[in-house]
Amino acid sequence: MSTGGLRLIDRYLLRPALCLWPLVGCLGVTVVALLLERILRLLDALSQSSARFGYVAQLAANLVPHYLGLALPVAFFVALFIVIVRLSDGSEVDALLASGQSLERIAAPFLAVGLFLSVFSLIVFGYMQPYSRYAYRARHARGGQRRLERTAWRAAPSSTTRARS
Repeated sequence: MSTGGLRLIDRYLLRPALCLWPLVGCLGVTVVALLLERILRLLDALSQSSARFGYVAQLAANLVPHYLGLALPVAFFVALFIVIVRLSDGSEVDALLASGQSLERIAAPFLAVGLFLSVFSLIVFGYMQPYSRYAYRARHARGGQRRLERTAWRAAPSSTTRARS
């Protein structure tokens, strides 16, 4: 009996408590870990300039698609490992194999999730990431140019001071 294209075994293996939360958790931790180094650099640049914290937040937000694309395969692998260990600890894999399910049938829902995530990764790397990197570089260059103009304006002697000397 199948409803909506998913059989009962597929819905059981892909239930959110088993599959979704480890993926979301691993993805969140990995993206934050990757962003942390860049945010520290941006905060260092912020401390040396007169820019506001919103500037750093916008730059960090522009970097999220880049790091999301890098973190997605890692998070999927770790989440899949966690799911398989949970199933194995509860002897659910043994029960499924004893009931006549093949390893290919057990792995099919996870392969479908992997296929979905690869399509999502193509969208992230092919569309979102180039635009966000361009926005990051443009905003960062614009902010750097403003800093240079401010420091050059402050450091340059005025024309009246040059005329007197």
